[in-house]
Amino acid sequence: FKTAVKQESIDQGTKEKDGSMGWITEEKLPKEMWNYIASLEKGKVSEPFMYDDNWLLIELVGKKKSEKKDFESVKDSIRIQLVQKEYMKKLDAEFERLKKEFNVAN
Repeated sequence: FKTAVKQESIDQGTKEKDGSMGWITEEKLPKEMWNYIASLEKGKVSEPFMYDDNWLLIELVGKKKSEKKDFESVKDSIRIQLVQKEYMKKLDAEFERLKKEFNVAN
């Protein structure tokens, strides 16, 4: 699997991590892809399959139950994510304003 990733992958983000996508929850993937991955056995590599005009190969290294967390244990993390998101919006807006001010072409 790692050899195939190094030789063939066009996804630089996962290519640099030997193909690892980390733990992924059902909400993060399209339903068809999630269903396909969920049908794989732990430790097995899928047959190549076409998705969204790309060939994919998946190695399922493990499965684990998702954990439900109470609000108190995640509220600081949520707050940080929201602040970062708002900061990025403001940064992007300021960047666009400066591009216009200095007549920068895209």
